[in-house]
Amino acid sequence: MASADTAGTVAATPEPPLLAAPPPDLGLHAPDAATADRLRGREAWLVHPWALRAPPADLSDGAVVIGLYLREHHQAGPWPTARWRWVDAAMAAVAPERWYIDAAGLAGALAGAARVRGVDDPHLTRRLQTVAQLDAAPTLFPVATPGFTCTRVFNRSRTASRRSRSSPNRISASGSRPCARS
Repeated sequence: MASADTAGTVAATPEPPLLAAPPPDLGLHAPDAATADRLRGREAWLVHPWALRAPPADLSDGAVVIGLYLREHHQAGPWPTARWRWVDAAMAAVAPERWYIDAAGLAGALAGAARVRGVDDPHLTRRLQTVAQLDAAPTLFPVATPGFTCTRVFNRSRTASRRSRSSPNRISASGSRPCARS
């Protein structure tokens, strides 16, 4: 938040520094060489910052849940310390094991796993699709029916008297007929 001094000038609040790697005290790092052996023959579920949700119910017993921060992504789009901390706290709730790793290291660490799954996301698709089966991300909003305009909600909000004066062929301000096929 900016503040004004007595002369009326505004002092800007400095932007927080951006980090391409997690703060050291979070303890996030690449897995050690023994990790590939530990994962051999087991199922792995990958959690990432855009899918901070519990693993699916159909995950096998003994599956390993791994939180990922891909180095390539964070070098291209660094985060402030507060974001690293907030995301890591949320990720730790669903993935006790978390890695800061590059795509090549991830492929090596997961090479022996029986099955690797996760949730798809445009931020990471190209890097994860080579190592994991990606489930479709859940939709947040219902998909609009193709071929219909978006004036239905607007028209429902009008009063009954207003609707009674409207012609069924009246064109809205946007140039489309209410709920008409396009």
